[in-house]
Amino acid sequence: SGILNVAYGFGKPVLVTNVGGLAEFVDNEKTGIIIDEADKSKIVNGIKRFYELKESVDFRSNIASRVGSNQFNKLPQLFESIINDT
Repeated sequence: SGILNVAYGFGKPVLVTNVGGLAEFVDNEKTGIIIDEADKSKIVNGIKRFYELKESVDFRSNIASRVGSNQFNKLPQLFESIINDT
């Protein structure tokens, strides 16, 4: 999961498998490409799909929106809300 944060931190899309939890943090064909499994042909097809989309999809902007909606970025507001509610 650390590599996903690094990639997103640099505004780079990712290629992940739909195995484990990483796919939960990727918007398929918006912030990266999700493939079914780490099979050679599926990896190749995922890379090809990225190149097909890269001219029409603004991966960097989508990643910025995804990261911006991350609740960790809103911790100060969350704590303020908790303090004010008590």
